[in-house]
Amino acid sequence: MKPETLLQIQIVEYLSLIAQKNDFIFFSIPNEGAMTGAGGKLPFALMTTLKKMGMLPGVPDLCIIKNGRAYFMEVKTEKGVLSKQQGIIKLALADRKCLARVVRSLEDVKIFLKIIDITCYNALENN
Repeated sequence: MKPETLLQIQIVEYLSLIAQKNDFIFFSIPNEGAMTGAGGKLPFALMTTLKKMGMLPGVPDLCIIKNGRAYFMEVKTEKGVLSKQQGIIKLALADRKCLARVVRSLEDVKIFLKIIDITCYNALENN
């Protein structure tokens, strides 16, 4: 598995532990990158169909819904950079007053969660 995939799994596991206590839901947004594997490309016909079905390239990897607001996280490794389309979507979300952050570690996620008023717990504690 790619390092970005492993990091996203780690983040999802953590969010799963704290979601109920913090009264939020979250979900991943599988997009073209998640479907292509290690840098491959989707066949043109499939990509066309997915776009017709509402897939929007560049949408962040994870979404949190809390208190009627949506928050987004784009998962990247330390060396990962946003694509041009990801940058465009991040700006479009900001224009619509949606908070979107690039996260490169579980610590980055915890910082983002504090910003959006979600309490972080030690996963080993029974909180």
